[in-house]
Amino acid sequence: MEKSAVTKSSGSWILVLFGLPFMAVGIVVGTMSWTMWSLWLESATWVRVPAIVSQAELQTHHSSKGGVSYSVNCRYSYSVGARSYTGDRVGVENHGGSSDGYHRVRYEILARHRDSKAPLEAWVDPAQPDRAMAFREKSSTMFVLPLCAVVFGAPGFVIFYLGLASFFKAGRMNRLLAQNPGRPWRANSRWCGFELHDKPGQRIAGRLAGGLFMGVFVSVFWIAMGSDKNAPLFAKVIIGLITLIPAGMLVSAAYNTFRFLKYGNPRLVLRQIPLALGQENAALLYVKTHIAAEQGVELKIQCMKRETVKRGNKTSVEDREIYSEVKTVTEDLAERTGRGSAIPVRFTIPVEQPETFSGDMPNFIWRISAKAATPGVDFFAEFDVPVYRVEDPKLMDINPMAK
Repeated sequence: MEKSAVTKSSGSWILVLFGLPFMAVGIVVGTMSWTMWSLWLESATWVRVPAIVSQAELQTHHSSKGGVSYSVNCRYSYSVGARSYTGDRVGVENHGGSSDGYHRVRYEILARHRDSKAPLEAWVDPAQPDRAMAFREKSSTMFVLPLCAVVFGAPGFVIFYLGLASFFKAGRMNRLLAQNPGRPWRANSRWCGFELHDKPGQRIAGRLAGGLFMGVFVSVFWIAMGSDKNAPLFAKVIIGLITLIPAGMLVSAAYNTFRFLKYGNPRLVLRQIPLALGQENAALLYVKTHIAAEQGVELKIQCMKRETVKRGNKTSVEDREIYSEVKTVTEDLAERTGRGSAIPVRFTIPVEQPETFSGDMPNFIWRISAKAATPGVDFFAEFDVPVYRVEDPKLMDINPMAK
């Protein structure tokens, strides 16, 4: 068990550094969005003042990568009281954008007033008359920017938080490892007791958050295409297909919610901690609702190897199953009581299999899962379990309630 003796935190700082740029982009874009919406709300109290347009230009900008953006330059004069002012702000969105239609419409209005010399009703701040703008209408950019802030900022914050949490967790685990020589499982707070809980809430929250995040991400493209009448059909088809991903995640979140309401939070009570390589390991799966499975409950123990895989210039982290055993159990110890279910779980893990390890890659993760086809919502539960090679049986923690 020497490999489990040290938990390194180098990966934590990688997460922190990786999350920082996304957080920064989210903050910058969020600040831009806040500035625009604040101005739009503030200008609701401004007054309409006749203005004479003296200049109106529609400018096209080409980037080095072939992108095209548009902007409108204007100049107009107006009077408040006995004093004259000059303004050049077009609207709440006072910078260029990729939408030709939005800027062209404003340019045409300004050009028409410029040529006819007819006054344009500008918006002027009565408290500071030198602050004015020609238009107050909302633009698609005002909706896209906050979505972009969420798309970049939220993942960045989550990654940054996970990195910091992982760093402090690694330090805490190393202290516990030093206090419990030969018992690395005691360094993980999940395995401080003999009762392990399924995480239906995490599954629901994960799918719900993923669906909402993907929905926000896709909505940026829908808004952009809605403002561009020349958007190609194939682009709309692709975005439509991508939209099925968040829709599927939200459906899965709803299904898991119904499963939670039916079965609650299943518990796996271990006979001993850890599950030992080369020995028979026993546990009981408790469920608050009786599992009415005609074909029994399928139990599976598996070991996943999590490693860094490099393909060409791309590097990714992948999980690969390196061991599994499946058995079907029809016995239910609580069937006669009519109060939920108690399914016996027994596995003998080959001694040559790897121990549980989380730290520098590769990691080895052991799980026990249970599933059954039942009327209505099917049953499913999953538990991460500690698996170690225990040379001295005295080091094992034995459940005093085990029979």
